[in-house]
Amino acid sequence: MNRTNIFFGKSHSDWLPVRGGESGDFVFRRGDGHAFAKIAPASRRGELAGERDRLIWLKGRGVACPEVINWQEEQEGACLVITAIPGVPAADLSRVSRYQKFFEWVHVQLHQQKGMISLSPPTICNSASS
Repeated sequence: MNRTNIFFGKSHSDWLPVRGGESGDFVFRRGDGHAFAKIAPASRRGELAGERDRLIWLKGRGVACPEVINWQEEQEGACLVITAIPGVPAADLSRVSRYQKFFEWVHVQLHQQKGMISLSPPTICNSASS
């Protein structure tokens, strides 16, 4: 059974497979490059729903992240469609680079949020000289 037919219908040819990430789900990029779809088998439906919920939560707090365009559940599994965001796909980076990019992103997000803590190094007081 072709999962793309189940979730994309007649427009399945508009979606191009993307080499896999770490979840084992099937990932597709829309032909215009403005959206991605992630298809999980029924056994991973809950994990994909959790990813959807986290994206909605982040977006609701003003954090720059993909927007959920569509969510579809079928007996065979689930499909999450999200907007594309600028940058380098994480799958193209080494594990060290992914962590570095993630922490750079967190740093930027914290500084963009009003009322968030400063990431400046703390002032260290030397009680012996006081």
